[in-house]
Amino acid sequence: MGHGVLLVDDEATLARNVQRFLERDGYDVRTAATLREGWRQFEEFRPDVLLLDLALPDGNGLDLLARIRAQDRQVKVVI
Repeated sequence: MGHGVLLVDDEATLARNVQRFLERDGYDVRTAATLREGWRQFEEFRPDVLLLDLALPDGNGLDLLARIRAQDRQVKVVI
């Protein structure tokens, strides 16, 4: 597989479509619908790129970004 991408977005249809699109181009994609799940996936998966929604059911995506940046300053982030 190619590079790892973590998509954190609570819009299931959007997340599924982006995942399919990226997987067709060889990316290994994981998804999460909440901050909590996003953090768990990040710790397990250690993606190269994080696609992050700001408005999530359990908080603001910037909170997750701060936590991730404290662990990994190299991961690329698209908000």
